[in-house]
Amino acid sequence: MLLLDVEGEELAKKLVQRFVIARNGLVSERLWRLVYSPDDPLDDAEAPVERDARWLGDIPETIWQLVRDNVLRCL
Repeated sequence: MLLLDVEGEELAKKLVQRFVIARNGLVSERLWRLVYSPDDPLDDAEAPVERDARWLGDIPETIWQLVRDNVLRCL
């Protein structure tokens, strides 16, 4: 679970801007792993991992776009 300072439609838009790949509509695992480490149990319903991701909502869009471009660049 991600903790952000926005709710509702604004939250949905922010998450799409941060994690979704436009060309295929899927969530980028590489971008997601900026918030959750590979060791976190992402699908453990018994012990959900809550992450304070308010920083994610505070990053200016232009800065996040630089991060996205770098993370999603084909190596």
